[in-house]
Amino acid sequence: MRNLIFVFLIASLALQAQVEIKKSKPLYPEKSVKTPCDFGVVESLREIKEKARPMFRKNKIVKNKLRRYKYINANAKPTKEDPVIQVGHKRSLALTPIKSWQGIDQSSQGATPPDPSGAVGINHYVQMVNCAMQVFDKNGNSLWGPTSLSSVFPGSSDDGDPIVMYDQFADRWFISQFQTSSNKVLIAISKTSDPLGEWYYYEYQFDDFPDYPKFSIWGDGYYMTANMSVQNAVCFERTKMLAGDASARMVALTFPNLQTNGFFSALPAHASGDDLPSTPINFFYFQDDGWAQGSDRIKIWEMTVDWNNTSNSKIELKQELNVAPFDAEFDENWDDITQPGVSEKLDGVPGAFMYMAHYRSFGDYNALTLCHSVDVDQSSSIKSAVRWYELHEESGTWKINQQSTYAPDSDNRWMGSIALDRQGNIGLAYSVSSSTTYPGIRFTGRKKDDNLSQMTISESNAFDGSGVQTNTNRFGDYSQMTVDPTDGITFWYTGEFIGSSGWETGIFSFKIGAENDYDVSLVKVVSPE
Repeated sequence: MRNLIFVFLIASLALQAQVEIKKSKPLYPEKSVKTPCDFGVVESLREIKEKARPMFRKNKIVKNKLRRYKYINANAKPTKEDPVIQVGHKRSLALTPIKSWQGIDQSSQGATPPDPSGAVGINHYVQMVNCAMQVFDKNGNSLWGPTSLSSVFPGSSDDGDPIVMYDQFADRWFISQFQTSSNKVLIAISKTSDPLGEWYYYEYQFDDFPDYPKFSIWGDGYYMTANMSVQNAVCFERTKMLAGDASARMVALTFPNLQTNGFFSALPAHASGDDLPSTPINFFYFQDDGWAQGSDRIKIWEMTVDWNNTSNSKIELKQELNVAPFDAEFDENWDDITQPGVSEKLDGVPGAFMYMAHYRSFGDYNALTLCHSVDVDQSSSIKSAVRWYELHEESGTWKINQQSTYAPDSDNRWMGSIALDRQGNIGLAYSVSSSTTYPGIRFTGRKKDDNLSQMTISESNAFDGSGVQTNTNRFGDYSQMTVDPTDGITFWYTGEFIGSSGWETGIFSFKIGAENDYDVSLVKVVSPE
C-alpha cells in the first residue's frame, strides 16, 4: 500500500491532493480565561546593572518533557527514495552574508541546549538563549548584555526556552521564557520601540508545564502553543499588553481532532509584511503515518477569539493537506546526527515544525512557509534533511503551492527556519553536520519565479563548526529566521554551531531579491485616451 502511495504521488504531485474536513459538529471547548498572576514595569535596561549568572548554569542541561515515542506503524517507513528530494542545485549562484557576527556562547552565559531565538527590528537585533539576553545594533555591536533573563523577568529562576519577536505593527519588542517550578509563562513587552528602555512584565499561570513554547504575532493577539499534556492554543490580549494593562487576558482552547507521537508543537501563523491580519488565525501541525492513521499530511486548525465575549471563542479543524510521503522517525534515544571523530550524536529534533510559520499577504492570495526534519536514509542509519513547504490560501482554502526535501549531499541538515520576503522569495537556513563536517550553519534560498520545489540558490556557509559535543546529545532546540522590517527583503537568522570550546550561536543576514524588484503591471493608460 505504501508503494502505491508513492507511485500515485509521483504521477500527480502537481495536483497536491487535499483532504477537506467534513462539517461535523465542531468542538469549541473553552479551556480557560485568565488574567496575569503578576504584573509590573521593569526599569530601563540602561539603568539595570547587568547581573552575573551563577556559574553552575553554564554547565546546566535544560530538561524537557518526553517528546518522542517509538513508531507504532512498522510499515510506515518509506521503502523508496523521498519522492520530492532535491540533490544538488539548478543554479550556480551563491550568496554571501551581508552582516555576520557571533552571538551568545556557552562560555559567557549559556546553558545547554542554547535554544537560540532572535529578531530584527528597525535599529536593533535582540538575541536570547538559555538563559541570557543580549541587544545589538544591526552592525553587531553589543549595546547590552549578555546578561541574565532575570534582569528583565524579576524574581525568575532563568529557566529558559526564551522567545523574542519584534512586533513591527506596533514598533515594540516581545520576549518570553517559562518558569518550570510554577508552570508559568513570563512575557515582557517593551514600552517603546527601544529595547533598552522600560518593559511591561506579565506572568501567566498554567495547569501544566508549558514546555517548548512557540509564539506568533496576529491582529487580535499574541498566540502560543506548547508541548503540554493538554494541547492548548493560547491567545494573549495583545492590545492591553501593549498598553501596559494589568488585566490583559489569555484565552486557552483545546485542539480537537489531534493525534500526536507524544510530542505536540503546532505552529501558529506569524504575521509578516505590511498588513496585520485579523481573526481567525491558523495553526499548523504535521502527522506522519508512522504514528497517525492515513497518509502523511498537514493539519490546519482555525481559531477565533472574541474579546467582547470570550465564551464565543472557538477552535476547529479546518483542513488536512496530503503531502509527499516523508519519514520523520529518528532514534528514540535522540541520538540522530553524526559528528566527526566521535561516537556521540546530536538530537535531530524531529516530530515538529520548526519555528516560525511566516505568513504574508500578496493581495490575491496569502502565503505561508513551513519546514521540519526528515530521514532520507533508506537503511537503518539516519540522514537528516529539511522538508519544506510553501502553502497558498485563496478564498479561505489552503493548498500546497510547492514542497521539497533539501538534501544536496551526504551531510545532515536540521534545525531549519524558513521565511518569505515581500517579493515572494524564500530564505532557508539550518544546522549542518556529518562524520566529516563539524556542526555549523548554512543557508540557501530561491526566487519567487524559479521552478517550483527547488532551492535554486547554491548553499553557502554562514558559520563553520570547529568542534564536537560529547557531554549531551541536546542541540537546538530552536533557530529563528526573521525579515528586516525596513526593507522587507533582508533575511536575518540565528542558530547554533559547535566551536572548539562548546556551543556557540551565529547571527547573520542575507538578501535574495534586489530592492527595486517590484511586480509592475499596467493599470491605466492616461494619454492618449
